[in-house]
Amino acid sequence: MSSPIKTTLLIIKLRPPATRWWPIALFLDLCYTNSTMISTKKKEAIIKKAQKHDKDTGSTEVQISLITERIEELADHLKKNPKDFHSRRGLLKLVSDRRAHQRYIDAQKRKAELKATA
Repeated sequence: MSSPIKTTLLIIKLRPPATRWWPIALFLDLCYTNSTMISTKKKEAIIKKAQKHDKDTGSTEVQISLITERIEELADHLKKNPKDFHSRRGLLKLVSDRRAHQRYIDAQKRKAELKATA
């Protein structure tokens, strides 16, 4: 178990139950803590692979790499939970964002090719 989950559990155990639904809230918190987020170490590795220079953390290529990783994680989640339509909508939005970033890169490459040939 990672430390964020232990911290979350400690906070929940110390909090008095406000309603009779407290055990269900505890269960949901256990199930969904850090389940869809990319860990910091994994994110740093992805950025290192895609970056153009040492301080590059937000270029289009880096964004595409991060979005692709999130898409892969959501796709795995949806294989386990096929009726999770809210996550499916988020997946479709991520795919759309990645496609828009890719179109931008393609347009920039075309402009550079036209400048080189002209």
